[in-house]
Amino acid sequence: MIISTSPEVQDEITDHSENANTSRRGRPQKRKQGRPKKTEKSRAEQLRESSQRYRKTHPEVNRRAVKRYTDKNPEVHQSAVKRYTDKNPEVHQSAVKRYTDKNPEVHQRSVKRYADKNPEVHQGAVKRYTDKNPEVHERAVKRYTDKNPEVHQRAVKRYTDKNPEVHQRAVKRYTDRNPEVHQRAVKRYTDRNPEVNQTAVKRYTDKNPQVNRLAVKNYAKKNPEVIKKTANIYQAKKKLAFTGENDIVNKLTDKIKDRSIQQSEIKLNAIDEIDCPRYLSKRAREVLKKNEDDSSLTAGLEHVITVKIGARIMLRRNIDVSKGLVNGSIGVIEKILWDVESDNKARKIRIKFNHNLTYELERVKTKFQILSNAYIHREQFPICLAYAITIHKSQGLSLDSALLDIGSSIFSKGQAYVALSRVKTIDGLHIINIDPSQIKAQESSIIEYNRLRTLYRPDLASLAVSRKRIKKIQDTEWAMRSSVSAVQDSIQNNKPKKQTVSRKRRKRN
Repeated sequence: MIISTSPEVQDEITDHSENANTSRRGRPQKRKQGRPKKTEKSRAEQLRESSQRYRKTHPEVNRRAVKRYTDKNPEVHQSAVKRYTDKNPEVHQSAVKRYTDKNPEVHQRSVKRYADKNPEVHQGAVKRYTDKNPEVHERAVKRYTDKNPEVHQRAVKRYTDKNPEVHQRAVKRYTDRNPEVHQRAVKRYTDRNPEVNQTAVKRYTDKNPQVNRLAVKNYAKKNPEVIKKTANIYQAKKKLAFTGENDIVNKLTDKIKDRSIQQSEIKLNAIDEIDCPRYLSKRAREVLKKNEDDSSLTAGLEHVITVKIGARIMLRRNIDVSKGLVNGSIGVIEKILWDVESDNKARKIRIKFNHNLTYELERVKTKFQILSNAYIHREQFPICLAYAITIHKSQGLSLDSALLDIGSSIFSKGQAYVALSRVKTIDGLHIINIDPSQIKAQESSIIEYNRLRTLYRPDLASLAVSRKRIKKIQDTEWAMRSSVSAVQDSIQNNKPKKQTVSRKRRKRN
């Protein structure tokens, strides 16, 4: 029962009590004749007692009066409720619990509003609850992550980025418990990223050469046929071949590229624009098509360059001298960037050069003449395959190892010296073909050497100028018989035969 002590409510109840002493017609009821009782209470106390009696006998009237008052004065009602709940917290909590049990949606909305306004309080409450009930917290997290895997992945990524040590320890613990899962994951990753796998293996073998030797030895015992087949490919990949003829270089690079790299070929076509009068356009196209195979007639830029990811290439122009990107720099293709907007043409090539520099090479523009009044504007990458190069192109290089062909392909004095002096140590020198008759020196160079020796090193003997002819030795087969010997045979068969004129015909003419 609610009993209000407000004076307005008391006046209203008092009016009801006074009306109760009158009849229905408004006439005062007759009182019993008798001697009035003597009371010592004041008029206000009497009214208060009568109003209390009336409230007890008429609770509905009391409630309606209280409701009307609280609607008009909500602040007074809230302060009264607050005072009551402060004095009786148990009653307040039980009342709140009964209400929330009947109205869970209202309770959830109110909790959400409070948590939005006070996130620190909410987080503290959640932390206290999860510390006391870790099992409940784990089940809630699992349910949420099952419904929202993307949110879970982003949260894990943020945490691992901030705490890489914790992530590494967790991964190590999991892989120690589940080695099969770890092996399958590593295999899937290496299948998708063979370049990453190769670099990781290389780093490990560089640090642990003994482990690498044992692994290779065990594999060679189990697979002798595979070792025999890959021996020549390994030599071609690890060493650079020198020869004197361009035809052998071009065909040899194609053979080594096809055998050493199993990925698909990528053709990089040049972008040509003919600048000539209209009547010369047909003739210009014919001449350009005829000169496609000879890059010396097209300013050193080839019409079509066939490469693969992982192929060894060489720059044919100076790109950036400050970075060491000059004519003759050798590197490996890592990635080709395509331009989707312009017919999916190659836009850039990412190359890792031998001096540990990664550079994205773009096309270069050049202009060359093919007829008296016809010019070609060509855009192409200034590169070529570099598994084998001519001795002239190798000038200025310093290599750890190289394969040398100093046989019949040598055609100039001092050419053999240039090839032999490219290698840093004798262990890296591999001569696969030699003709002593082709090893010649310029006579003026020998005279200059002797002059310098007499001035600065008189203890050394002078070099003799020999005019003796050395018998020519037939070319020996190369180490890679299946590829190089076929290349040599094809070149010799395709050479045009010289037309000889007899002495009698010369005399007649």
